[in-house]
Amino acid sequence: MIVDRTLMKRIYSHRKAVVAHIKKRFNCDDETAETVFVEAALVIQRKKNAGGLEEVLDMEAFMAATCRNVWLKHYNKEKRIKEAVPNVERYFYDYLADRQYADDSINQLKEELFDATSKALKMLNEKCQALITYFYYEGKSMTDIARIMGFKSQAVATATKYRCFKELKDKAITIQRESY
Repeated sequence: MIVDRTLMKRIYSHRKAVVAHIKKRFNCDDETAETVFVEAALVIQRKKNAGGLEEVLDMEAFMAATCRNVWLKHYNKEKRIKEAVPNVERYFYDYLADRQYADDSINQLKEELFDATSKALKMLNEKCQALITYFYYEGKSMTDIARIMGFKSQAVATATKYRCFKELKDKAITIQRESY
């Protein structure tokens, strides 16, 4: 990418005001606001290189608008990801909460659910067992798990964890129901 130093100087002369605007407008921290600002600056530079940028009279307002677009792009992407993968774990943890039990039997039910989960874990394939063990028992990050298990990316590891956890949940619930 060819960098227009004059354009970058002009953009960065408004950095303080635009970053403050981003922090206030989107209620984010300094690091996030700076990241959005830099991404917006790169978007403007690419636009200039492609010949799609006319003379900008109010650079501060233009940067604020570009930052808004960058922010919304990331926000919508995160929102789509969250909506695409339902929180199966939350469902599993709420399994007992949806039922009315006497206080003294809750601990027994939790023990039964733990036992069912332990049995279900042994029924999973080795890859799922390892992934669930790394994440839930050892507390490893999805990035570390992806590296350790040879996944192409963190996203692949996360999708696999979701599938494995869903399978674990289904097996545990079946085992628990059969034990009644």
